[in-house]
Amino acid sequence: MENSKLNEEDIRFVARFYDPLKMDTSEAWKKLKLASVTEIKYHSVLYRIASVVAVLIIVIGCISVYLYTNHDKQDWIIVTTDGEHSLVYVLPDSSTVYLAKEAILKYNKGDYDVRSRNVELSGKAFFEVCHKEESPFIVKTSIAGVQVLGTCFQVRADLDTTSIFVDSGKVRFYNKKYPDVILEAGEGAYAVKDGNIKKDTNVDVNILSWKTNIFCFRDTPLPIVIKKLEEVYGVHIINIPQKDYHLTSSFHDISVSEIINLINEALDIHLKIEL
Repeated sequence: MENSKLNEEDIRFVARFYDPLKMDTSEAWKKLKLASVTEIKYHSVLYRIASVVAVLIIVIGCISVYLYTNHDKQDWIIVTTDGEHSLVYVLPDSSTVYLAKEAILKYNKGDYDVRSRNVELSGKAFFEVCHKEESPFIVKTSIAGVQVLGTCFQVRADLDTTSIFVDSGKVRFYNKKYPDVILEAGEGAYAVKDGNIKKDTNVDVNILSWKTNIFCFRDTPLPIVIKKLEEVYGVHIINIPQKDYHLTSSFHDISVSEIINLINEALDIHLKIEL
C-alpha cells in the first residue's frame, strides 16, 4: 500500500509539471544517445592518441639505448697487417707502434688520451710510448694487461699466452688473478691462459730482430738460427745438414738471402730458400 501511494504521488507530481509542448521525449532520447556516442568517440580518440604516444616513447627509448650502447663502437679504429708485411703506425699522442705480421691493434678514438691511452692487441707489436704523467698507456690482451707512462717494450698476444719484453723504462704487467709484476729494461715475463704470471729468465737475445733486422748469434745451434730466420722473414729454408753446427756471427739490416750466403760460406754448407 505504501508503494502504491508513493507511485500515485509521483504520477501526480509529474502530471502537474509536465507540459507536452515543452518536453519532447523522443528528442530527448536522441540527444541522450548522441551525447553517449560523442563521449565514446572522444574516449576512443584519447585512447588512440595515448597509444601512439606510448609507441613513440618506446621507439625513442630504443633508439636512445642503441645510440648510447653503440656510441663507443662507432669510434673504434682497427689497424691490421697481412701475413707478409709489418707496419708502423703512429697513435694520436704520437706514440709509435710497430706491428708484426698478422697483428691487430684496436683503440677507441673518442676515448683515447682522455683519462688514459688504451689499446687492444692481438699478435705481436713493439711500442714506443710518449711519456705522459697524467695519462697512463695501457695495452690489453685477452689474457693480461700492460701499463706504462712512457717506455719501449714488446707485447706478443697469442690465444693461450701473452708475453712481454721491456727494451727501456719500466712497465707493470698484470691480470685479474695474480699479483702485478714490475719489469725493467732487459726483463721479460709471460702470462698463460689460467692467469699465472711468471718472469722469463731466458729472454731471446734476438727477440726484437723482426723489428730491427739485427741478429746476434753466439755459439748458437744452426737449427735455432734457421728457425729465427724463418720466423722473421717468413721463408722456408731447406738443405739443413744433419751434422751439429754452431754459429757465432752478427747480421745488421741485410736480406735473408745475404745472411744465408754468409752462413754457407762460414760453415761450408748449402742452405737454400725454398721458392
